[in-house]
Amino acid sequence: MEVVVEVGTGGWPVSASALGIGIWVFFAWCWLRAPGVARLELVASFGFVVVAGIAAGLLGGLATDETGLSSLGGVVGAGAALVALIRPWRPQRRWMADHLIPAGVAGLAVARLGCLFQGCDFGRRTDGALAVVHEAGSRAWEFHQTYFEMSAGADTSLAVHPFAAYLALWGLVSALIGEWIRRYNRGPGVAGVACATVFLAGGGAIESMREPATVIQIADGISAYPLLYWMGALAAGLAWWWLERAPKKRADYE
Repeated sequence: MEVVVEVGTGGWPVSASALGIGIWVFFAWCWLRAPGVARLELVASFGFVVVAGIAAGLLGGLATDETGLSSLGGVVGAGAALVALIRPWRPQRRWMADHLIPAGVAGLAVARLGCLFQGCDFGRRTDGALAVVHEAGSRAWEFHQTYFEMSAGADTSLAVHPFAAYLALWGLVSALIGEWIRRYNRGPGVAGVACATVFLAGGGAIESMREPATVIQIADGISAYPLLYWMGALAAGLAWWWLERAPKKRADYE
């Protein structure tokens, strides 16, 4: 059975709204999961990560001619801020990764839903069983008008992969996996880097469904984003492996 869903904004600034909701999800997750006085430190860290992510997203968008924020730029900026805050070489601060990374991934997942409705980031053309079409005037519609034989009076774009929806769903799954691992108390930082590993590894596969002409390409028709995601997954996976084998001390959990 083929399912094609038409998505649009209905005149609302959906992308900006989803970004704002995603930031609140990030904040609420940090606040609700943090123990006692650590909430204040996490809230301050939350602000630093959000500002770094938005700034890097804006710069990435300018560098790649993307509309608005670059999702990859945001991930890189927020990731760099997390490393600076957590300082993984200091065991006493690794606990922050277990709160900030799943919370940030969950917030990013919600923000990604805005891209689905706005049509600013859109998938490759598909004739598969599940697809979406974007409303007239969207970036997807304009792209298909320019590069494909589509009637100028068409009400929607051509059918594309709903890759933003897949990435949002995978982000929520990754955040829940991080929370599940944290409950087993395998050591500070383990749940955070596990969440990052899962999200980046799966996210790279999902990014391959994005229309490559709208992002940086390493060759004609081949997006650089999956490779960059997988490089991040490799780094996070190595950190996961190292933390699992690092000596555990009582002070590490305090």
